[in-house]
Formats: sequence, structure tokens, C-alpha cells
Amino acid sequence: MGVEPSIILLPKDHDNPNSWEKLMLRYKDFRLHALDTSPEAYSPSSSRENAFTQSDWDTRLRNPQSFTFVALKDKGSKSPLTTEAESVGEELWIGMIVLVILTDTENGGSNEFSSKPRSLDCELAGLFVEPSARRLGIAKALIEAAILYGRRVAYEKGIPSLFKLTTRTSNVAALNLYTDMGFVAEASDYDHVKGIAKFILRT
Repeated sequence: MGVEPSIILLPKDHDNPNSWEKLMLRYKDFRLHALDTSPEAYSPSSSRENAFTQSDWDTRLRNPQSFTFVALKDKGSKSPLTTEAESVGEELWIGMIVLVILTDTENGGSNEFSSKPRSLDCELAGLFVEPSARRLGIAKALIEAAILYGRRVAYEKGIPSLFKLTTRTSNVAALNLYTDMGFVAEASDYDHVKGIAKFILRT
């Protein structure tokens, strides 16, 4: 049976330096926890990101092209696009996903006939759900929140959106989830040999 988690979009700044540092450290700890818990799901190594400086984590969280969503336990009344920096660092995080915008109207994606990209290309990366909270609909809720945000950005630019994600071919639960959500697998013999499955969703 699924649950209704609160999905929070993390901010990229805060007027209170202490609140910002607390949020950044919470993000760092949860990201490293995800790498340690499911190392097979990520290409970066935990040791590599463990070596990141505070400045590295600060830069990552402020990246204007990436948007980090976290799932909070037992807070189902909030909007999927709510940002609450003051309290989110204190809540129990049970999941995370990052939406990375690969092209936009200002940066790349144009062709000889138009100054606009043909679509807003986005990548869904770093999906993680706590083992104790899996099979409860958390991953789907995170993906839906990220897609909703990406579609809103694309709508404001007057272009369609395209979402990409990858997973291991051995991750049957993820393969089934992405297919059920309308993602289409991209065939590639090279990726198949490496055990990687790529999916796209056009909206």
C-alpha cells in the first residue's frame, strides 16, 4: 500500500547562514548515506564524494541547472513543490531525486532553423529511497514531483519536455516502475553489455 510523502524542493540559498549550512550538511549526509546504502546504483564512489569540501557541497546545492527533491516521512499535506528551508533540515528524509536540466533556451539545444531547443531535455538522477520505505510509492512520488517541475519550466519556455533516466538492468523493480509511468526504453547493445538500461519520457 502506498503512502503520501511530503516532497520538498530544496532551496538554493537562504538569508540565514546557519540555516543554509544546516540544510547543506543534511543534504551531504543523506547523499553519502545513499551511496553507502546502495553503492551499486551510483557511478560516483562514496570515497570520492566523502572527499568533497564544504565548498563542493555548497556549489552542488546551488547549481542553477539542478533541482533536488527530498521525501519527508509522514508529512503528506504539503505541495510537491514546497520549499521549507527552516524546517526541512530537521525532518526525517526517506528519499531523494535530482532533476538536471540539460538544455534550455539560453544554453544549447538550438538548431539552424530555431533559436530555441526542440525540447527541454532533463535528466532524473540520484534516485534513492530508504530500504525501510521502499515499495510504498515514494520513488514514484519523487519522480512525479521532478517531472511536474520540469514540465512547468518547459511550459514557461513554450517548448515540450523530455526526461531521461538510467538504471541497472538487474533492477527489476525500477524497470517495472519506469515502464508503468510511461517511460520508453532506449535500445543499445553497448549499454546492455554494461548492464545499463536507459529510459525516456516525452511530455
